[in-house]
Amino acid sequence: MMKSTIRYIWSHHRRGFYRLLAFGSFALGITGAFLPLLPTTPFLLLGFWGATQADSRFAQWLVAHPRHGAAIRCWQREHSLPIAAKRLAWAMLTVNWVVLWYLATPWPLLTLLAALFFSVSVYLYRLPTSSSSKPESA
Repeated sequence: MMKSTIRYIWSHHRRGFYRLLAFGSFALGITGAFLPLLPTTPFLLLGFWGATQADSRFAQWLVAHPRHGAAIRCWQREHSLPIAAKRLAWAMLTVNWVVLWYLATPWPLLTLLAALFFSVSVYLYRLPTSSSSKPESA
């Protein structure tokens, strides 16, 4: 009885759940662009994934976005990132760490964040760089 109720609720509210997840994650990602220690990229990726699961116009809008859509299409097509996106990510990691250092964040946390940011930087470096430097038309 309980499993069938849960299945019924999930089947009727799945799209709404994913839509809520998409918009909430996207909002957190945008907020993370301005607040240190709140990550941006994971929330944006989670938001995009939720939007695709909801089969929404929001996902279509993100893919067709004139500024950021090219990177999403590149990731979908080649599982690679444009060099500009990598450079921006590296710059933001560096700026965030410097701001935290300037704000006198305790050194154990700075050390942990330096290790985390370095790991993310290495991951970005190891990702393939997109073969096309110019975004294709949507």
